[in-house]
Amino acid sequence: MVQKPDRRRTLNKEKVWQDQKDMVRQALSASLPCFAFVNASFALIILFRHVLIRDFDQSLGAHTEILPLIDLTAGAIIALSLLLLLLAYRLPARLIPLSTALLLILGVMWSYCSYCFIVWWQLPFAWPLSVILMLTALAALYYHPPALILFITPLWLTALLASVQLNQGVNIRFLLVWLPLTAILIYGRVILQRWFDEAWLRYQENRMLIARLDVLAHQDALTTVCESAPDVILMASG
Repeated sequence: MVQKPDRRRTLNKEKVWQDQKDMVRQALSASLPCFAFVNASFALIILFRHVLIRDFDQSLGAHTEILPLIDLTAGAIIALSLLLLLLAYRLPARLIPLSTALLLILGVMWSYCSYCFIVWWQLPFAWPLSVILMLTALAALYYHPPALILFITPLWLTALLASVQLNQGVNIRFLLVWLPLTAILIYGRVILQRWFDEAWLRYQENRMLIARLDVLAHQDALTTVCESAPDVILMASG
């Protein structure tokens, strides 16, 4: 006779989140590959700019001596992105502290590149690049505020600093764009975090329900009947 697998045992062997940090760790494992892909893709565009745009370096004119440093920074961004992938798949237990440090380094590197693109060469894609990186970080890291802040803050401050450097002061038109972007980042993070917290509460409720059902499934049916018999007799006598 073929024995059917015990579904209760299978359920008990499933991975269970002990606290919200376990949920954050699994969310990082799921979102960091996509985030790393975005960072590596933009860094590859910078490295292979000669293939995409002919004579791009010659069109810059001034400050071309820092181009090797830009290439080195882009290569480091690719390496750190691959390291994030390695952490997500191979070292899940150390993922939160190590990924937070790597995200800070990535944010500083992108800030340096953005500053050069905006201030020295005034490239038109520099502003959209910074915004895309910040919005990508918001979508991938909203549930882990330290990592999100460490990555976004250098880019956010660099945008303001570059505008002040270009305009020799605070520009009102820039503030009309920069302040709504800041509000979008803050409010968007609040909304996404609310969904994350609701998902955690729902998970806790489901675990409590599963635990109660598991207790009922392991109770002896005869014992349950005997325990409920006095209540039935009282109801009948009443």
